[in-house]
Amino acid sequence: MNITILDYGSANYISLVNFINNFFNFNVKISNKTQDILRSDLLILPGVGTFDGAIEQLKKKGIDKILKRIILDGKPTVGICLGMQILFEFSEESKKNIKGLSFIKGKTKKLKKTNVGWRRLIIKNKNLNIFNNSYFYFNHSYYQICEKKNILAYIKIDNIKIPAIIKNKNIIGLQLHPENSQKDGILLINFIIEQFKKNEFNQKKIN
Repeated sequence: MNITILDYGSANYISLVNFINNFFNFNVKISNKTQDILRSDLLILPGVGTFDGAIEQLKKKGIDKILKRIILDGKPTVGICLGMQILFEFSEESKKNIKGLSFIKGKTKKLKKTNVGWRRLIIKNKNLNIFNNSYFYFNHSYYQICEKKNILAYIKIDNIKIPAIIKNKNIIGLQLHPENSQKDGILLINFIIEQFKKNEFNQKKIN
């Protein structure tokens, strides 16, 4: 499997690359080149950075147009933390009132305080029952408001249900950081990849 980690200027690339190289036998590269994105079997939008900075970089290089083409055409895509947030329509983090990529309906709101540490997942989708009560590492100041049907798992902070795993067709969004979540992070990424593989024959191919 060829995995491309999308380069949009500022993200925790090294940690994610090391995580994949250490635990999976995949070809992984960091790139924003069109051919690398098109040829990848799985596209990862990494976390860490700012909403405005990420969107501006994508638009500056024309990558937003490539993403619109391939994601709407069925490319398996995983957004981690910021990488998930930019897939939504709007974000309160934006200082310039910049719109998100709008692949998922909803918006990103600011938490009263940053959520950092290990949190227990509450599962909504039975296919993820193996992760019920599992703990994953979080580090974020924003959370998503989206349609309930898109939420596969969530955590609860100060009576707020924070989506932790979101799915919209061929997109998986993770508010958690699998690369920092030890054994369960490995199991989750493996689970997501296996789910994509099962549906691979339904994915349209881009040459």
